[in-house]
Amino acid sequence: MELRKQCPSNNVERIISGVMAPAGKSKLGQYTVLYQSFPYNYNASFMILDTDYDNFAVIYSCSTIGPVGHTVSAWVLARERLPPGPILQRAYGVLDKYRINRSFFVRTVQEDCVVRPPPQPAIDPTEPSVSRNRDHAPNDQIETEEQLIQLRKDLFAIPSGINHQDIQIEPVDNDDNE
Repeated sequence: MELRKQCPSNNVERIISGVMAPAGKSKLGQYTVLYQSFPYNYNASFMILDTDYDNFAVIYSCSTIGPVGHTVSAWVLARERLPPGPILQRAYGVLDKYRINRSFFVRTVQEDCVVRPPPQPAIDPTEPSVSRNRDHAPNDQIETEEQLIQLRKDLFAIPSGINHQDIQIEPVDNDDNE
């Protein structure tokens, strides 16, 4: 998980990164984050108070900050930049239900935000390759000794600059092993 924020006054970008994991099977909707970008490691826990999975989510966090004290945060996340009134009313109802004071909320300024391109799709290793260097080996049957010698020459091609007369490829007699 990575949070990025650019300060408008000096254009300095702050990056806070951490590892997020579910808090446990019995604690549905609860997650812990280990932040490692501070002078000391910092654990935070997040709880999803409510979501409709399509329009909004309300998230709450109360975490100890080492010897300094603790921090309480809440977020109303919406899929739309300007969510419709009924969606906001439902999110506000969740805040009221948990007695979270809405007067300290700050609207996130989203003007002049850089929209990053969608991530490149990953290569599916189960799909056949279209790349020349990932083609499968030919499955032709080798029936003659000449075909075997030619295959060995192709597999062990001699790089340029090496004297070809010094190298001989001879067939292997497998009858000695029986």
